Amino acid sequence: MGDELCCFLIHEKLVTPDRHPVTLQQRPKYTIEFSDAASAKKFVYSLNLDYQLANPPPMTTTTLPPASTPKVSLPVQAAEQVKNDLRTLRGTLTSGKCQLGSSVLLVASGLGGDTKENGKLPRTEEVRQMLEEADVQFCVGDQEDGGVGVQRILQLRITDSGFKVRVRADGSSRGAESKWIVRCRDPAEAHRVVRDWNARELPNGLGKFMAEMIY
Repeated sequence: MGDELCCFLIHEKLVTPDRHPVTLQQRPKYTIEFSDAASAKKFVYSLNLDYQLANPPPMTTTTLPPASTPKVSLPVQAAEQVKNDLRTLRGTLTSGKCQLGSSVLLVASGLGGDTKENGKLPRTEEVRQMLEEADVQFCVGDQEDGGVGVQRILQLRITDSGFKVRVRADGSSRGAESKWIVRCRDPAEAHRVVRDWNARELPNGLGKFMAEMIY
């Protein structure tokens, strides 16, 4: 069943990591999108799962991490918040007339200890300048939408009182980082940015960029 299931998955669905729609932080689940409801239902039943159960039994035909149990649901059964999050994320990624599949998540990670004013983490305008110097081609709406080709991502944390607080990425603690969406002209350009910028050192050599496609 493994080979047949793998082929089915490759040709009939799109699997994307679930992300917070504002911070883009990846969450421990995935969204599986199908061309139609019938294909989704076929997939669910191919795993011999009853999709109406909240906690289906473990599958013996699929390799899973120890003590983990998959949860599969059709779009009509998904929580409204999940659908809203996906809609918000897709809207963010396609700003500036950017095609879906043409965005890169660029992360600058510093060693911490100093503020970004001392050069640990670059500012948005500095990142944009570096990308322009590397001849990165931004989305078609970049100029008319106020430089939307490079956008800083808000980072939030939850306080003990339950309030959401914006994290200042000033490099004052070890592992400090800043994140940006880089909206490229097309998917090919986005893949080029990932190849060229992933694991690239920061200008001061005290940290690195990480780059990945984001959908």
